Amino acid sequence: MSWLSRLLIRKKVPICQPTAASPVSPSPPPESMAQVVVEETIMAVAKWLISLANRTFETQATSPKPEPPPPADPAEEQVASAEAPPLEETNQASVVDQLLAKFSVLIEEACDRTQSIALLESRLQELESARQGTPDWQDSIQLLNQAVVKLDGRLSQVEKILQQVDLGTISETLAISLENESHLQQWAQTSTQQIAEFSVRLNTVETAAETTEEQHRANLHKIFQVIQPTIQQTTALEGRVSYLEKVVTQLRLVPKFVESNHRSITTLQNHLKQVESNSVSIGNGNGGQKGL
Repeated sequence: MSWLSRLLIRKKVPICQPTAASPVSPSPPPESMAQVVVEETIMAVAKWLISLANRTFETQATSPKPEPPPPADPAEEQVASAEAPPLEETNQASVVDQLLAKFSVLIEEACDRTQSIALLESRLQELESARQGTPDWQDSIQLLNQAVVKLDGRLSQVEKILQQVDLGTISETLAISLENESHLQQWAQTSTQQIAEFSVRLNTVETAAETTEEQHRANLHKIFQVIQPTIQQTTALEGRVSYLEKVVTQLRLVPKFVESNHRSITTLQNHLKQVESNSVSIGNGNGGQKGL
């Protein structure tokens, strides 16, 4: 029964894993009950399989064996007996394999149920701990009642205010508002039409202005072409005039030079006359002295 021990070991590992229990929960671990049920089921099925195998072996031992047909050759008989297994052993093995397969499927389903039960129990413990940690419902109900009372008081105040409101005035105001809205709609339509007319006129004016601007540019270009030679001549004349101004400026300095030269000549003449008179007087004095 090595297969049974291996299967028990393989399936017992996830079953025996302890789950984290809530510290406030006094109940035992959630997997203990399911583990006991699974172990008892496995032991019962194993006992049933053992008893079934024993009964099968006993019936095989008590049942008469059929006489084998005479073999044609002893060597072939030995080879056939050595190679081909007995039919009864093959049937027994197939039956045992089927039972083992069913048994393994049952054990896997039991393990899955155990794990799901453990998860549900842990979830239940968490819910219980959360319920224990929640505040008392009576306080919440009292708070809700107080809130309802406050809302009732506010609702009564609103009802009083609504009773004081004059519905006739509101209806008249609403009618006036509707009339104003209709007037505004008409005015908006009229404004839209006027805007459309203005846009058409503006397009016409813009087209005329663009045409006039193009004509003005063409005229300016023609005028510039006509005036350009005159501008060149004027520029040449300005250069000649500036040259003449420089010459005139230089000519204005000539009288000053002439006047200064005249003064110099006059001064020199006076100086020469004085020198001559001095020389004559000196000559006359020398002659008188010689006569004496």
